[in-house]
Amino acid sequence: TAEREVRQGAVSLESIHVEDVGILLRGEDMSNKKDLIEHDVSGPRAGLALTDCVFMCSRDGVTFSRFNEAFLSCGTEEENNWVYGDNYLAYNMIDSGRDTYYMYSMDNRRSYESDKPLYRYEIRKDGFACYMSGGEEKILVTKPLVFDGKDLHLNFSTSAFGYIYVDVLSEEGEKISEESFEIFGNIVDRKISFADGSSFERFAGEPVRLRFRMRDAKLFSLK
Repeated sequence: TAEREVRQGAVSLESIHVEDVGILLRGEDMSNKKDLIEHDVSGPRAGLALTDCVFMCSRDGVTFSRFNEAFLSCGTEEENNWVYGDNYLAYNMIDSGRDTYYMYSMDNRRSYESDKPLYRYEIRKDGFACYMSGGEEKILVTKPLVFDGKDLHLNFSTSAFGYIYVDVLSEEGEKISEESFEIFGNIVDRKISFADGSSFERFAGEPVRLRFRMRDAKLFSLK
């Protein structure tokens, strides 16, 4: 199987769990793509459409948010792709056993006689969306949240140049904790420690905000 890279868009901070997401097939009218239509001799079901995938998610399984940017496209243009039915994903995702999910799709739909390569796409767990900062430091403050438990864990990635720091604010925005130690690396589950050695457990059960100070970093989820 060949592998393609899955693009990770900066659309949300919150963790989006796999059971609450969908990869929606989107068709595009090809009536104005005359050269592609004339070249397409794959058969009567070819249709006048291209297919790519967009991302959508839901918190309750009823109401979904859909993003218009392509989540997966047909890839580099070759002789038998970029046609109706390309990039048609298999149902569901497979746990790779190493902190990622696999998704599968076939290509070369233009020709019924040619081989149909199977592509495997790989994405980190909770990696469908992220809050992303570039080379200049950015500040992210969450909405008020209430949690139970003892520790704060992050799913994130940074460059060697990048970093993340986090501290806790009251619901009104006043600082009520010391800042964490510098956070850097690339991991789906990192327990966060505060510089003064205090426990995150002391904030359980009350509304707080988290403030993240980030540079060249992606924050995928927290728990």
